[in-house]
Amino acid sequence: MEQRRYFVSMRGVIVLFTATMMFGAGRAAAYDIVNRWSQTQVDGGNLQRGDAVTLRWSIVPDGQSYSRSNNSQLVQFLDDGWNVPAAQRVPSFSGRPWWGVINQAYQQFGRVSGITMVYVPEQNGAGVDTGFEGDVRIGGENLDGTPGGALADNTFPNDGDMRIDTTREANGSVGSYFNTEPGLRNLVIHETGHGVGLGHAEFVNNSAKAVMEGGLRTDIWGLQFDDVYALNRQYGDPKERNGGNNTHATATMLGSVTTTGSISIGRDAVDSVVEQFDDDWLGIDGASDSDWFRFTVSGPSVAEIKLTPVGPTYETVQQGAFNAAAMNDLEFQVFQAPAMSLIGRASQAGIGLAESIAEQLFPTAGDYFIRVLGRQDANQFYQLDLSFSEAPVIDENADFDADGDVDGEDFLAWQRGVGTGSTLSQGDANGDSQVDDLDLEIWKEQFGATVSPPGANASTVPEPTGATLVGLAAASLLMQQARSLPRRRRQARARPR
Repeated sequence: MEQRRYFVSMRGVIVLFTATMMFGAGRAAAYDIVNRWSQTQVDGGNLQRGDAVTLRWSIVPDGQSYSRSNNSQLVQFLDDGWNVPAAQRVPSFSGRPWWGVINQAYQQFGRVSGITMVYVPEQNGAGVDTGFEGDVRIGGENLDGTPGGALADNTFPNDGDMRIDTTREANGSVGSYFNTEPGLRNLVIHETGHGVGLGHAEFVNNSAKAVMEGGLRTDIWGLQFDDVYALNRQYGDPKERNGGNNTHATATMLGSVTTTGSISIGRDAVDSVVEQFDDDWLGIDGASDSDWFRFTVSGPSVAEIKLTPVGPTYETVQQGAFNAAAMNDLEFQVFQAPAMSLIGRASQAGIGLAESIAEQLFPTAGDYFIRVLGRQDANQFYQLDLSFSEAPVIDENADFDADGDVDGEDFLAWQRGVGTGSTLSQGDANGDSQVDDLDLEIWKEQFGATVSPPGANASTVPEPTGATLVGLAAASLLMQQARSLPRRRRQARARPR
């Protein structure tokens, strides 16, 4: 059975009449989801929840049939409503003012979700059939013969065709629902919401607003938070388009930052109001989704990293209070390229609470990654903030055995730890958690120096042992090699949490 939604006008207030049974009654969500597209012209088939889609849309030329009508009459109806001059009533529709309203409306889907709407003309400028038809086709006919009665209806996926009522007012004019930008825009967005699988939203005490409410609202600009949440549940956030950011190889690049820079993303989901150009949305949908981000730091630095679940709270008829900031328990991990070594993790706060690392060390300049994960089967919008500061410098120290002097015994400690060690006692002189040639360079520079541990006599130099003499012989050969290795400062350490 074809599933439709109709706009009707009653006492000057536009409300919605449901032609079939109301879907989603008792559903445990503020939003109402019926289904989604499983195949499109561009993406092919086997599409699953969370997959982004590209939907083509088109206008049915007058006099032609499509799935909703045997004789669409929408173009002349809208041309009359928008006072399009006769000379501009050409076979190409993209120059029409009403076409611009529809196209602008469709661009919002791409700013807030993984849905991309692409226009394809069904005829060219000469009126010749192009061979193209949209996944979503828009046409119109007289639905009920009542001006201001049924305004439009739409089918659910995998269809999505829209039919706009071309019934005119008693004086022959086009009603204000169709010849003004707010009315036509939100009418098209609402009907296309059904066309991508959404049902209706219903709020208690006007605690939120949505274009998918059962009435045509013109006091909002298109999709609002509840609508966006539902779209992200079905099609992912805008970063899921073009292959998504589900692996480190396809990570979203956040750019380069200095040692005193900052990054903040995902800020548009903090409240229920969505403005026309809001496009900063990040969401994790379920336990199998992950978001990867890549950034470059200019030098050794320390950053505070904070992952905050965000979203408003409002009350719905379906389930009462809906707290969009507490839908999924999030965590994040920090990796260092190119080996993708795990250097930080935050996962202890719990659902609805922010996860953070107060001082995450980035020991060297280069590329780093953050991976965001969730534990529940629900969509969760979030905000990710990083605030950098220059890493504090700690003095280099080649006294690996802590006996007060830098000698052959320290060389032997370095030799045992090279390639495997990560601590001072294992030969890490510069505090970068690895024992390598840079630590040997520091040992060579400090060889012969004395260090005064508590209670020791700094002028006392112990006699070398046999092992020390062997180490000194080896070290003398090493000290004849190139002395131009790059230096690293010893930084404050940070471990995975």
